[in-house]
Order: sequence, then structure tokens, then C-alpha cells
Amino acid sequence: MFKFVFVCIHVSMILANRVPRQSPFADGIQPPLHKHEPRRVVPTHAYFKSESNYMIVGPKIVRPLDIVSVWVTILNKDWSAITVAVSLFNQNEEIAANEQRLIPEIPTAVEFQVPQNAPNGSYKIYVRGTLPNGHLAFYNETNVMFQMKSLSIFIQLEKPMYRHDQKVRFRCIPVYSDLRGYFSTVDVYIIGPMNNILRRWHSLQTTWGLFFVLGDRSLKMNFLCLLGYVELSYQFASFIAFGTYTIRCEAQQSISERSFQVDFFLQKKIEVNISLPFFINVESPTINGIVSANYTTGRGVEGLMRLTVRLKNRDERFEPAVNIIPVPDANGTKLDYGYQPFTGRSNFAIPMTEAIRQFGDLTNRELIFTATVFDPLWNETTNSSFLTSFYATEYRIKFLSRQSGVFKPQMAYSAHVAVLNGDQSRFRIADFDRNTTYVRIQTNFDVGSSLAPIDYPIPDDAIITHQFIIPNQNQSMYMSIRAELFVNNEFIQTAFIEQRSVRYRSPSRTYIQITTTTTEPRIDNFMVFTVNISRYCPQVHYHIISASRIVYADTIQMRNTLQQTVHVAVTRRMAPSAHILAYFIDYTGELVADVIHFHVNITSDTVTLNLTVNQRKDLSGDTVELLAYGPPQARVAFAGTEYAQHQLYGGNDFLELDIYNELYEYDVSAYPSPNMTWYSNFLTPCEKVYRVGQSVAANVYQVFRSAGLFLLTDIDIVIDEEQEARFCMEQGNRFTCNDGSCYTISEKCDGVFNCLDGADELDCPEKRGPLFTPINKRLWPFWERFFTFSMAWESVSTYPDGRAQVTVSVPHVIGTWILSAFSISQQTGLSVLPNVLMLEGTRKFFIAVEVPGTARLGEQIGVRVDVFNFQVKRIEALIILHASSKYRFINLDQHGEVSSFAPRTSEGQHHVLLILYPSSSRRIHIPIVPLTAGSIDVTVEGITGVKRHIVTQTISVVYEGIVNHYSTSTLVSLEHRPRQMYEFDIIVPENFILPLHNYFIYVPGSAKANVYISGDVAGPYFWEGPEKPLTSDNLIYKTFAAAEGALTGFATMIYNLVYLRQGHGGRGFDQSKLVQLLDLANIEYNRLMAFYFDDQSDMGIHDGAFSNFGWKNETSVWLTSWVLIALKDAAQAEWEQYNLFIDSRVRAKSSKWIMTHQNTDGSFKEHSNILDREKFQSLLHSNETDLPLNLSLTAQAVIALRMNTDINGLIKEDMSDAIDRARNWLEIHYQKIVDSFELAIVTYALHVVNSPEKDTAFNILVSRQRTSAGGIYWSNVELSSNRIVFLSLNERLAPKHESEVEAHAIASTAFALLTYISRAQTLLGKPIVHWLQTRRNFVAGWCSSYDSLFALKALVQYAIRRGDTIQQYNLRVNISSSDDAYRKIEPVFITDDNIIDVQQRSIDKVYGRVLIDSYGTGYALLQMKVEANVEHPEMIRPVAYEAFYISLNVDLSNKFNHSYLLYKPCVKWLPGATKAKRSGWSIFMIEIPTGYRIEERFLKDLVGFGIVRNLRDAENYPNFLNFLFEFFDTTPICWQFELKRYIPVANMTRYYEMKAYEWHEPWSANRSMYTLRTLFGLDICSVCGSYQCPYCPYYAASPFLELSLFLIICAIVFQLFYIE
Repeated sequence: MFKFVFVCIHVSMILANRVPRQSPFADGIQPPLHKHEPRRVVPTHAYFKSESNYMIVGPKIVRPLDIVSVWVTILNKDWSAITVAVSLFNQNEEIAANEQRLIPEIPTAVEFQVPQNAPNGSYKIYVRGTLPNGHLAFYNETNVMFQMKSLSIFIQLEKPMYRHDQKVRFRCIPVYSDLRGYFSTVDVYIIGPMNNILRRWHSLQTTWGLFFVLGDRSLKMNFLCLLGYVELSYQFASFIAFGTYTIRCEAQQSISERSFQVDFFLQKKIEVNISLPFFINVESPTINGIVSANYTTGRGVEGLMRLTVRLKNRDERFEPAVNIIPVPDANGTKLDYGYQPFTGRSNFAIPMTEAIRQFGDLTNRELIFTATVFDPLWNETTNSSFLTSFYATEYRIKFLSRQSGVFKPQMAYSAHVAVLNGDQSRFRIADFDRNTTYVRIQTNFDVGSSLAPIDYPIPDDAIITHQFIIPNQNQSMYMSIRAELFVNNEFIQTAFIEQRSVRYRSPSRTYIQITTTTTEPRIDNFMVFTVNISRYCPQVHYHIISASRIVYADTIQMRNTLQQTVHVAVTRRMAPSAHILAYFIDYTGELVADVIHFHVNITSDTVTLNLTVNQRKDLSGDTVELLAYGPPQARVAFAGTEYAQHQLYGGNDFLELDIYNELYEYDVSAYPSPNMTWYSNFLTPCEKVYRVGQSVAANVYQVFRSAGLFLLTDIDIVIDEEQEARFCMEQGNRFTCNDGSCYTISEKCDGVFNCLDGADELDCPEKRGPLFTPINKRLWPFWERFFTFSMAWESVSTYPDGRAQVTVSVPHVIGTWILSAFSISQQTGLSVLPNVLMLEGTRKFFIAVEVPGTARLGEQIGVRVDVFNFQVKRIEALIILHASSKYRFINLDQHGEVSSFAPRTSEGQHHVLLILYPSSSRRIHIPIVPLTAGSIDVTVEGITGVKRHIVTQTISVVYEGIVNHYSTSTLVSLEHRPRQMYEFDIIVPENFILPLHNYFIYVPGSAKANVYISGDVAGPYFWEGPEKPLTSDNLIYKTFAAAEGALTGFATMIYNLVYLRQGHGGRGFDQSKLVQLLDLANIEYNRLMAFYFDDQSDMGIHDGAFSNFGWKNETSVWLTSWVLIALKDAAQAEWEQYNLFIDSRVRAKSSKWIMTHQNTDGSFKEHSNILDREKFQSLLHSNETDLPLNLSLTAQAVIALRMNTDINGLIKEDMSDAIDRARNWLEIHYQKIVDSFELAIVTYALHVVNSPEKDTAFNILVSRQRTSAGGIYWSNVELSSNRIVFLSLNERLAPKHESEVEAHAIASTAFALLTYISRAQTLLGKPIVHWLQTRRNFVAGWCSSYDSLFALKALVQYAIRRGDTIQQYNLRVNISSSDDAYRKIEPVFITDDNIIDVQQRSIDKVYGRVLIDSYGTGYALLQMKVEANVEHPEMIRPVAYEAFYISLNVDLSNKFNHSYLLYKPCVKWLPGATKAKRSGWSIFMIEIPTGYRIEERFLKDLVGFGIVRNLRDAENYPNFLNFLFEFFDTTPICWQFELKRYIPVANMTRYYEMKAYEWHEPWSANRSMYTLRTLFGLDICSVCGSYQCPYCPYYAASPFLELSLFLIICAIVFQLFYIE
């Protein structure tokens, strides 16, 4: 009772004694902006409690797998045997616990380990002490932070940015907080721009197995090498979603992410680069820059260059991809330097005075420099822009530690001051007079005398340490340290700073301080600490803490002195942020403590990594050798990037700065050691330096907190922070200063010391500098080299002596390379290079060769060869065209004459001798004419005295004319019969000359006939081999630019894989092929997800939807539901462990989006225009509302939703309700259906949802079937069979007839077959299977995407269910031609081992019949594809329905012999009597002459700027241009585009194809021919395709004449010989 009364009196005394206190800085030393208002403070006199019982110290952060040490000291000597239990709780669940018997006055650690699977949550540590009699001696608790992060995972990319069709290579490097390697499993994810998972690698081992084979003997060594990281790659498709991608690595619940940019990049014919400094001082006399321009080969452009300079507005962002940079001729303030002659590179210098006169003061402003280069030869104009920032000279100083400190009387005090430039770079004292440039530091106290000012010279590292002993002035409560910079003895007005400090709050005025003389602690070295105390105590306890872990603890015996020194070994567990905390209990009962913070260097003196480059091992410059020296038995990984790429986008280096920034995150609960980050410019940090820092804690509680520890004790500390904080809050939500006074939230970080100790300016963000544009956004457009170039992405193990060496290739470019490396081992952990290495790695000599990818037979091609010399001397280079039987060299006759039709040619090698001067290039064209059709390799070799370089390019040579295709297919069924024979009719006649006509029926030699045979009923499977992906390009011979094209390739591979997993063909399929094919499927999945939206924009109304053309406002319920079906078929658990992971969140969001488009009556409505008019344009309408019933769309949506009911979550109930309502809608209206497709898909949907009406619907479906000689099918009209009369004993098959509703019938029949299968009536589906296989138009496809995929899905399911009818395949197929009886064609054998392989046989003489004789056991699909080229419109195979009108005008420019062609097409829809008012989505494709091209960017402009109505995409296709339209109607759509000659080609063909067709009904089309006869008459010199042509720009080009002794002697000898 007495104690309670005393405490109450004591509290009342505290409240009564709060009095105002005046500013201690009355002498006016403080800056004029600093002010002080009177504060009420808590006095420091206190009552001391002598009955202290315990003291507990532990970490404030716990992590999974951490061994947590809680140090308990029993202060009560009467508790001689006490048991202390420590428990870790997450809410009400105990996670870990331990107990231990303790001895009084001896600090003891109670340890427990946090489980690896500890969940996230709110954690507490409970501590209780129990006496032997069971009585509770004490109990206490505290909140602790739970940090899931137990590992640091560094992610290194090969390149900082990527584009489509590239491979992303990266490394995940997991280490513990002490940099020890993590040797276990890692999960890795690739996350797309829409936050969906595109790829997952599960449980990858960071160990690496090695396997050696020495010589020819079987000496093999198998062992496990501890790699310590995972190295992976991810292949992008040729079209992907652009934006920010993320690599996520997970291990032990620790997650690390690294984002990188994938940009939309289109290659240009000419690439312009403009280079300037990122930052320029306004005091510089000139603005200097470089403009360069190169062709795609790297050769410089010769033409004209124009430079334009504009001022960037302060409030606008430099985003040229969004905000177009004004063209040079646009109005506005600018500096414009007109076109000047340009030869590939030009330096410019603009006087600063001229720029200031035009734009005004440039300080903290930015200029946009635009260089425009014009090539008059190719009529090409290209530009590039670069942004540069301007700044004024400025100097600053700053404290490395906080601006609020703590001092202790008669103890040492140190402050670190950094001198820096305005851009935060290091102040270079070498540029100034050291005698007149210094920092003046003044130290003042509120009471007593101040210290004399000290002028410190500035060292080379620009960091000054101010050290002194605090005077013994007991009345001093506050201290001010002011630092000022003087340059040439003049005070810099902007370079001063002040630090405020308060006296440590000790009621008994007892102090302890730790200091160290070790300024740079290193691992495996000792660190010296000195402990000073103001009042004697027998012993001092200390802890060393790192990452909130107590890594070391000990006791110092003071031995009757006030100072003792201790040596501590620095271990890896202390790196990089560590703290040493020392404390003792004074005889008064006060707990006295101090802490210092220090940084441990990440590398030790014995474990270092260095890198050297050996360029003299390969004098040609093609390769260099990298030599690294590091720890033995380690793995060393290298990476390199181009210099400009490194400067602009950060490169791929992996340095100590990255490691420090990461590892310091483990110590977030503690104060860091004083540090300074130096910048190379305003925006780029380059180095971080650390110093030992003393305590800034004003009382003992803050001391423990600043070390990352909690303190639990019943010692009366007196300084009640909670009471002070509560008092300030009662004064109007104020905050507490370190001295107990208060300040408002508005006074926090306002730049004024409102607290006398400066606590209100503590941990404030630094004052923002100028808002300059980020470095990575300053250049536009991007250079190709940024996407394509990398170097030295290699890794190798070190030898026992620590040496590692690897030879890497040098890219064929002019470049400077930045190299970095790191090593990791089990013994020494992670080591990195302290600095990057720069390599000048340009090859001395190389050539670049360009040819067209495709050419027509008879055309003459000028092979472009650019020759480069980067040696310091003039060289002679011999260029050799290698001999080949497939092409010949074209010779010129006298006076440069040459025939366009029949030039003089020669065979064998052809040599050209060139002279190249230092750092120059030459361009020549070598003319050739192909002799045969097919693939030809053109090999060009360059030879010099130093090296040789050989380049081979491939040209696909085809016959001229338009190709007519014919398809014949049938299914061989040898299940119940021993033999089956067919005759395939070849429609191409033997005689290509039409009697009494002046033209050929087809081009002689162009006819081809190939027979393809595959096993089972669902083939062929991966018909071009497991190495090549299946795309719409090789399946249905259509572009994959739209989402349907991507879906076609992806789903086809999925259904093929389903068959190979479950069907008969799986017996010959191994896991290695599975992994390879899943990789290919993942590429197509990546392409498909480019059309997916989930970016939370537009209020999320499009999230989860797919769009066929990638336009957000055209998302489609039809397409999304179709994709959802395919994604469910691909979501196989056994595939996820390999390479194909389908993100369930995508399926969930797509399902949710589909459900948002369901009407209240249960039907689904389309969100945009209907793209497949034949199948999904509703023919039935409601009698009440006249709205379409949308039965087909509703059926497909309900199929998709029902298949995806395995999705978990709240959406599952909504899906069940949506399915029921849709089922009711279908049950009400299905009997009204008249369309065959609508009936088939609705019937199948009713079976999928198990409707009670399914049997009735099935009966109606059966009643609507049609029968032909090919089998059973469903169609709105009768379709012709390809079987013809039996002219012999064998059944003869003609090529398949085409129909404008064929795709509709195939899709209808496919859903009918799926219905049979769902009813377990598979056997009845056999005639349906036969009919489907006879309707193939392509080897692996039918008509279009939708019909092909569902037909394949139905056939695969049929094959799986009927696969057991034949136990073993043993099938032989003999093939012979009726007109080639003497040639024996190799028979085809189909067994279980090769059932999945497609076997091909070619027919030499393409006319007559092909005889097929098959016998044995099994099924086989026989297909024959016949094609022939024609040159006349009347010989083009007519389409089933001419649905489009096409017109075309081509304007030929007379400049440079028709080097420019202006195309003006017009297309419109012809609806006819039975067709809709407009088409479904359609394609217009047009063939273009060889060697001509239009850059992709100009095609995209037609789309992006809305120039052409309904145009959704445009692309270059091999020898064609594709224009994708949402629809055509009866109003003609006309546009124009220009082609330019890119590769010189002469004697070009006259006949070119143009075609417009519907995607979903490709026989609703118009297939026409246009002619360009003028180009046919051009000879090789008319297009400058030969170095021999005398009137072309590159003929005998020489800038000057250099006579050598050799040439003079040759001239004299020749003259003497001529006279003789």
C-alpha cells in the first residue's frame, strides 16, 4: 500500500514539474530558418527500484528456419533454480517453444527453431519463469515481426530488355543472409504483363550433375557439383503481349521478383543513332554529340543529315511511343540545322550561347535532339531522338548518419560529413586547390563553452570524420554541429548542414560507450572494440547482432578499470550489417547500454574474385578468353552486355551494391551504419560506402531497439516513453522529441528544427532534386542492338587452384562490352566482382551477306555483300562466291551490256579483290541465277591476311505462276479385312501444252505429288517432326497474326499430346519427346496469351476476355469460351511438372467474364461483332422480343463453363447457376433448330450438362444426318463425294471438291461425333470418322481453325476409345505410279514403334494414277497432295463461291528503274442471294515481287492510325502481304501502300496472286492474278545487282587513289609488254 501511494505522489510530481524551457542556442549560431518553441518536458530525476528480478533480450524479427536465441538473465539471487520457458505464438497457435533451467546473474540463451512452414501472421514471444515449487515467478510478452524472407534470391538477366521471338535467359541465385549458398529446390515463374503465369518450373535443384567421358575408354565419373543457382531460358513467340514481364523465384517461402521490359520493336531498313551525354553543364562552351546511321548489315549510310533541337516542356513526360515527337518541319521554337552531306557518322557541336539565346536559361531543363537521315539512293528517311538534361554547378554536404544524434559527457563523439556535387557524385578535390578548399565544422552547446571551429581538408574519398571528446558540462543538454563548405576560401551558400544532438537520458548519469579502431571490418579478420564506462562495474555483457539475430555473446571483465579492449573475429554471419550492444546494471539499479553499428565487407581477404580478358589467343578477334580466379571448387558465371545498352538500361552486371541493398533488408528493425551512396549522375547510383556509426539512441530502450532487439525486464528504467507519447497525444495529436517535448505532424520534415534535438527532422527523405527524365526513357526509337546483342553468357567450374577459363565469341558489330562475373561455392558462398570490366571487342574483319528468302526460278539475284575492315591498316580482301550446281554467276558483256532474259553465265568459283582502308567498309553485289527449284545455299567467303569469314544464306526457289492445290485423302481400315486397295487420281495431265492454244496448262516442272501416310485414325501427329512447332501456318496455311491462329497451333499440339499420352501411339513415345513438345506448346501458349486482357483498366470490364485482333474494345464471348475449352484440355497435372503450366486464375477470370455476358433468360450474348457468321450468326429469333436466340453461342459457353467447374473458389457457385440457366434456355428452344451446326453443338452441350432432353435432341440430330460414299455427315446442303466410278477393280478417288459451306459441315460433323462419344456409342461413329478424314484440305488440317480443332478433338477422343481394338499394328502400304512402273517406291511400314511418325513418298512423274495397296492390321490415313503452277487467269482453280470483288492498280515509279511500286487495291463483299450483308472476318493477301518489301512499321501505321476502314492487322508474310479485316461489306474498302526495292532482282516473273477470303469459310473467296510485265524486262544492271555494272553507285568506288610500289611495277611491266 505504501509503495502504491509513493508511486502516485511521484507521478503527480512529474506532471507538476513540466515547465517551459528556452532555446539553448541564444548565441545565434543556428541557421536563421531554425526556430524553437517552448515545450513541456518530463524531468529526468527518478525513483530507482532495487528489487529487479529478470532481464530478457531477443530479436525483434523471426523467420522460417531461424534458430532464435532469447537471452535471459535472472537478477534475483534467491531464484537459484528457476525454469524459464520461451514460446513463439502466431495468434493463438504455438509455433515453437523451449525451456531451460537458469542460474542467477549468468545470461543464458534459450533457443528454439522456427518451422519452415510457419505461416504469415501476428507473432508474439511469451516468456515465463517457474520456480521449483511450481509458482510463477514472472511472466512477460512482446510482439515480434515475422518476416517470410529467409533467403535472398538474386535474379540476373542476360539482357535488360527484349522483343518478340527472342529467348530470355536468366539465373536465380538463392543465398542465405550471410551469403552462404542455398543448395536445395527453387520454384521459378514467368509472369506476363497481364499478371498471368506463362511458365512454371517446379522444384528445380540448385545442384548440378557432371558426367565425364575421357578418351575412348569407358572411364566415367559421376558426381554431384553444388552449383548454387539455377539457369533457365524462356522462348518468346513471334508475337507476344508487350509490356512488363516478371521473373519470380521462390524458395523456403522467400520470394524475389525481377521485372524486364518487352517492347514492340520493328526492324528498319536504316537505323539512326544519336548520342549525347545524359547531363551537360550549362557552363560548358558547346553541346557535343554524334549521329550515326547504318543499314541492317551495319554498313554506314551515305546521304544527308538534318539536326533539330527542341525544348521539352516541364510538365510533359518524354514518352515518344505515346506522345509523338514533332517532325522537323513542325512549328515551334527550335534550332534547325538543315540537311548536310552525311557519310555514316557525323559529329556536331552547338554553342551553348546559341542554345541559351534560343531557349532561355537551360538550368534543370531538357532538350530533345532529333537527327533525320535521308538516303537518296533508296529514298529512305529515318530519324532518331535523344533527350539531354542541363544542370548548373552546385556543391552540397551531408551527414552520413542522422541529423539527430545523442552525446554522452566525457565520451567520444564522431560525425561523418560527405562533400558531394549537385548530382550526388563524389566531390573531386583534385580539381581544386587543397589549401583553400575545406569544410569548417563548428560545435556548440546550449550551456557552457563551445568548441573552436575546425577546418578539415577534403580527402580524396570526400568524406570527413569529425571526432572529439564531449566536455564535462553536466548542465549541457543539447549540442549543435554545423558543417560549411569553403571553395577558394569562399563560403558556398548552398553547402551547409546542421546536426542536433541531445544528451543521453540517464537518471543516474551513468554512461557506457563502445568504440572501435577497425574502420573496415572484413570477414575472417579480427575487429577491436573498446568499452568505456563512466562508473565502475565488475563486468559488461555484450551481444553482436546481425539481421536481427544474436550471432555472438560474451562478457567483458572490467578488472578494476573503466576501460577494456576486446578482439572479436568477424564471421560471415555478421555480413553485411552488424551491431555490437554492451550493457551493465549500475549499483543504483539502472540499466546502462550502448551500441555501435558497423558494416562488414562482403568479401574477405582470402576469398576474392577477379576477371581478366585474354585477347591475344585469337588474333583474328573472333573470340576472346575469359580468365577468372576465385575460390576452388566453385561455379563461376559470366555475363556481358553492350556499353550503350549498359548505360541506358542498366546492363546485366551483378555487383556488390546490389547485394548490399538486398541484404540490408534483413536488418530493417535496426539502425544501419552511416552510409553514403555516390552517383555517377543524377539518376544512377554507382557506389555505396559505409562508416562505423555510434549510437543515436537517447535512452536505454532505444538502444536495444536500434540494435534490432526487444527488451523485457522489471528494472525500473524511469524513462517512460509510453507516458511521454501519451502526454504529447493529449496536447493535440503531437509526436514526442527525444527529450520528451512535443511537435506537430505538420512540423515533421519541414526543414526546421522544431525539436531542440532535431528529432522532428529524423529519417526524413532527402530533398528532391530536379525532375529529370529517367535514363532508360531518353532514346527513341530503340536500337536493334539493344535487343539482339549480349556476350559471354557462360558458366564454368573452377579448377582446384581457383582458375576458371572459357572462350566466348565476339559479336559481328562495332562495340564496347561490359563484362561481369560472380562465383558461388559451398565453402565460401557468393563472391562478386567489385567492378565491371570493359572490353573493346570488335572483330577485325567480317562480311555480311543478304539475299531474298524466296525467289522464282529464272530470276537473277544480286547477292549483297558488305565487307568490313576494323584494322588499323589498309587490307586487301578476296571475296569468293563458292561454286554450286544450283546457281551460276552472271557475267557482263562488253561495255557493261547484259541480257535480261538470257545473260551469259559461268560456273565454278568467282573471285573479287577489294581494297579496304582502316575502319571502312565496302559494298558489292554478286549476281547469280538459280538453276533449280528448291532450297539452295549461297556461300560467300571473305579472305584477308589475318582471317577468313564464311557466310551461307539460303534461298527457297519456286516456280513462277500461281499454285493450284489438290487434296485427296482416305482412311485405310484393316481391322476386319486383310487387304485394301485404292487408286488416287492425279488431276494434272501429262501434256502441259493445250492444243490450239498459245499457252501452257501449267508451268513445266512445277507439278508435284506427295503421299503422306500416318497411323491410326486421328493422325498425322506433329507432321513436320517433333522439332518444329505446329502453327496455323503449317496446319491450315494461314497467318497466325490473329488469336485464332495462335489458338490453332496451341490446341492442335495439345490434342496431339493427349493422343500420344492415352492413345495407341503412346507406346512409341518417350519422355524426352514429351518435354520437347511441351516446350513448343508453351511457345504457342505465350502467343495466345498476347490476346488476353487482365490489366484492371476500364473498371475491369474486359478482365479475363480474349480479343481476336488484340483490340480491347473487341473482346469476344465466342472466342473466350473457345479458348477456355482449349485451356481446360491443356490443364493436365502431369504436364505441369514439365513445361506446360496453365494458370488456373486465367480460367477463373475468363469464366467470370463469360458469365457477365449471360442474359437473365439464360442465353449468352456476343460482346462485339460476330466473326464466324456461318456458325454463330443466329438464324432464330424470339417471338416476343425479336432478339436472336444465340443457341450456338450459348451452347459453346455452357460447354466451356461445364468443363471448367474444377475451378475452386466463390466462382464455383456462380458457374453452377449460370450453367443451369443456360441449360434451361437450350432445352426450351432446341427443337426449333434448323441449322445443322447449331443442332450439333446444342445436342453436344445438352449431353455435357447431362440434360434430361439430351436423348430427344440426339434423335433429332440422327434424323438430320446425311450419307454419301465417304460416310455420314451433317450439313445444310449436300456435299459431293470424292469417289468416282470404278474404272478398274479398285476404288478410284479424285481430288476433294471444295464448298463454300465445307467448314460449317466439318464443324457440325465433329460435334456430332463428340456427341456419339459422350453417349459411349463410339463404334457407331466409324462412318463419321471416315467422312471427316476425306474432307482434309491440308496434311494436318481441314478448312480453317474452328472446324480443324474440333474435328481433331473428336478424332483424338475416338482414337483413344477405339485404341484397344487393335492390339498391335503391323501394316504395310505399297505405293506405285501407273505411269512409272519401272521405279520402285519404298513401301511404308506402320508398327507400334512408328505409328506417330508421318511417312512421306514423292511421285516423280506427276500424272495418271497412284496405286495404293495396303495389307496387315491397323488403321492408316492416306493423303495425296498435288500442286501445279499456272500462268493464266483461266487456269486458276475456281473457288466454290466468288464472294469478293477485287481491283488493283500498281503505279511504277520511273526513278531508279521502278524501285518504287505504289499499290492501290480495292475489295468489297458480294453477298449474293443466300449470303449475309457482310462477310465474317476476312483476309486480303497479295503476292509481291521478289526483292521488294514494305517495312512492317508502315503496315502497322495503316492499322494504328485508322487509315483503312475495318483493318485490324497487316503483316509481311513470305512473298506476300496479309491484310486482316474485321469484315467487308458492299461498300468498297480502298487503300494504298508503297513497295521499295530492297534486294536487287532482275528478270522478275510476270504473274502474281491476290486473294480475298473469309477465314472461317475459305472457299468463299476471290482468287485472282495481276501482272507486272515491266519488271520482267529489267536486266541485272538495271537494278544495280552486280559490282560490274559501270553506272551504279558502288561501281569502282574509291575515295582516293593510293599508289603502291607493287602497282607502279605492274604498270611499267604492262607498258613494256604492250610496246613490245
